[in-house]
Amino acid sequence: MATHAEGSGSAWASPEGGLVDHVAERRLRAMVHERLFGEPQPPVRVGRYRVQGRLGVGSMGTVYAAVDDELDRKVALKLLHSHMVDDPSVGHARLLREARALARLDHPNVVTVYEVGVHGGDVFLAMEHIEGETLGAWLASARRSTAAILDVMIAAGRGLAAAHDAGLVHRDIKPDNIIVDRRGRVRVVDFGLVRALPRPGVDGLTPLTGAEVILGTPAYMSPEQIRGERLTAASDLYSFCMVLYEALFGE
Repeated sequence: MATHAEGSGSAWASPEGGLVDHVAERRLRAMVHERLFGEPQPPVRVGRYRVQGRLGVGSMGTVYAAVDDELDRKVALKLLHSHMVDDPSVGHARLLREARALARLDHPNVVTVYEVGVHGGDVFLAMEHIEGETLGAWLASARRSTAAILDVMIAAGRGLAAAHDAGLVHRDIKPDNIIVDRRGRVRVVDFGLVRALPRPGVDGLTPLTGAEVILGTPAYMSPEQIRGERLTAASDLYSFCMVLYEALFGE
């Protein structure tokens, strides 16, 4: 099973992680308490969401499996690292603004954002919990025809195009960020590095990080992304074509 989590590693490694560190510490304490006393502590909560466990951690945030107790559904809860932005005084507002821009994006091939909010000084996104396989795992699990691969990539391309139409650049298109769920529906996920295109009519959004900061996955980066230059939709298309080539030819 794959979910839209980012990377792996320790969520409490940075003293500046805010809510991310707090949730990880609470989870650790809960596990120790249960081992010592044979009974679980009350679950960690972020707003109305009950955190169940960590799915992954990356440069821009940590993703947790959680349950929305009000609607009784599983969600993926992403807590964004506010200390990753250039200017801490405006970083919180930028994160919240761009998260809301992503939440307004409604497309069947893009992960759905249910809610954007603030808890403990950090921005969080509650997103749909997708049960399925990453593109890489999907390709490895069975022999796929060229037509089947193209169907998946066309669907992913539609989702990416919708993000571009909304004025957003993904910045980390790779096989792990394309999910094929159990019904065969394709989603583009992990918009953790997303930034807004400098264009009118998109709330005057500004990038989360400066042009000199290089974020993403090197094997799929466009030349301008590697050089730390300003990115456009064309940068995502370069990464998308790298993924397409790898899916078709295996290298």
